Amino acid sequence: LEMVGYQMLKMGDDAGAVAVLTMNASDFPLSSSSAFGLGRALVATGDTMAARRQFVRAMELDPANKAAADALASIR
Repeated sequence: LEMVGYQMLKMGDDAGAVAVLTMNASDFPLSSSSAFGLGRALVATGDTMAARRQFVRAMELDPANKAAADALASIR
C-alpha cells in the first residue's frame, strides 16, 4: 500500500494518498516508514498539524529516522 500511496502523491491525488497511507499506517502501526509516508501525504494536503504528529510518531518508532526529523523541522 505504501508504494501505491506514494504513486498517488506523485500523480497529484493527495486526498487519495492520505486515504491509502492511513490504511497502511493502520496495518503497520509499528512502522516508522508508514508514519512518515502518511505525514508526507498530510503535508501535501496542507494538514501540517496532523503531519507533525505523524513525523513525531515516526521518530518515536525509529529515533534514527532522519527523513522524519528533517520533515518535522521543515514544518515547524
